[in-house]
Amino acid sequence: MSVRYEAIDARYATVSVAQEGEELGEDLVGDGKMALVISYDEVVYIEGTQVELLQLIANMLTVVMDRDD
Repeated sequence: MSVRYEAIDARYATVSVAQEGEELGEDLVGDGKMALVISYDEVVYIEGTQVELLQLIANMLTVVMDRDD
């Protein structure tokens, strides 16, 4: 199976958070988890504990800030 890449224009993307037990489409956010929801013309969510999501967000900031572009 090959990796599928999707482009999202940051200007039009929205971000929200779903809590444990909340419905996302046909899925439920798992026990002890929350979901970082990124919406555009499709929706993707990243599920984890609050600490795990904060670590991921911190890593994203580091990666973007370290670019020399």
